[in-house]
Amino acid sequence: MKSKKTRERILDASLEMFNKKKASNVSTVQISAAMKISPGNLYYYYANKEDVIRCIWEERMSSILNELLEKTEDIKSAADLLDYLKEWMEYLINYRFFYTELSTLFINDEKLVELYQDTYKKMRDTFTDLIVRFGEEGYILNDDVSKILAVQSAVAAAVHMLNRYDVYSNQGINDEAFIGFSWIRIIAALEPIFEPSFKAEMDEELTARGFCKARYMETVK
Repeated sequence: MKSKKTRERILDASLEMFNKKKASNVSTVQISAAMKISPGNLYYYYANKEDVIRCIWEERMSSILNELLEKTEDIKSAADLLDYLKEWMEYLINYRFFYTELSTLFINDEKLVELYQDTYKKMRDTFTDLIVRFGEEGYILNDDVSKILAVQSAVAAAVHMLNRYDVYSNQGINDEAFIGFSWIRIIAALEPIFEPSFKAEMDEELTARGFCKARYMETVK
């Protein structure tokens, strides 16, 4: 029991430091020092930093991702889509080090790439199915090129916001507001493929939740 607790504490401390300082700037020695344990104690549980990151992915992140992907079937309205994006942004905030340093992490750990590939394929297939369904139900335009470009822009918008998270936090913007402003950026990227009725529904829903483009422009520079 004690060994399991120590193992989990190492993951907790590592995740906090990775998010705050970026994983590339954190060493196992720094993690052990922050925990007030010896480096040898940490190495008893994890061979190196890459092993820690792999365990964060396998034991925490992947299970949450799978749960999120299963929820796409429940998206049937603008409100549902915003709720879904909120859950995604909460997940991304909690594990932001991973997505803001993805290329660096992959260069340093080929095993992590292999672990990520299956989940990435599942994400790609799940979102493709969602887009097809949205097109069939009349929410978005049936223009394949436009859909691909819009989704790529939406992903880029989410990553951009994630990279700015600490800046916004230091400006006093809390997570609720941050997620609201992320909605604005992501939805703006998707708007070109929205059918007029769905765009109007989305604008109404965002306004009802206290977020609109004007508020975003006034608050986030």
